[in-house]
Amino acid sequence: MKLPEDELRAAIYTRLDGNLKYPVYSTAPDNEKYPYALIGNIAMADLSTKCGPGQEIHVDFDCIDAGIQSTKRISDLAAEVIENMTTEVSSTPNLLDLTNFNVAGQYFDMCSWIPQPDPEIKRMTLRMRFILTEL
Repeated sequence: MKLPEDELRAAIYTRLDGNLKYPVYSTAPDNEKYPYALIGNIAMADLSTKCGPGQEIHVDFDCIDAGIQSTKRISDLAAEVIENMTTEVSSTPNLLDLTNFNVAGQYFDMCSWIPQPDPEIKRMTLRMRFILTEL
């Protein structure tokens, strides 16, 4: 069975890059100006059945900012990520353009503020769940 993690991360990056007001990264940048979005942790679980191989994948999106307006900017950025990854993707089949997998389902799982060691930095994590079947 093929592992979809890298293909899904690249497809999500391609989808979000240029569609958000702020930059998006697939790995944490060094000394980047705030705010930005980060495609964070990806966790997978096998959902294979007799009919074929499948994966359930949880993807974290981190919205990170610092300063006086950080809470408002993070909320706006999170809304953009949610809009691009739910409404847009749900309404257009194969919008993520995966080569070896089909997106059989996607769900918005949670949104949470994550405390940071530096109180000036704010971080909101969004989690989405994707159900993929291998082509």
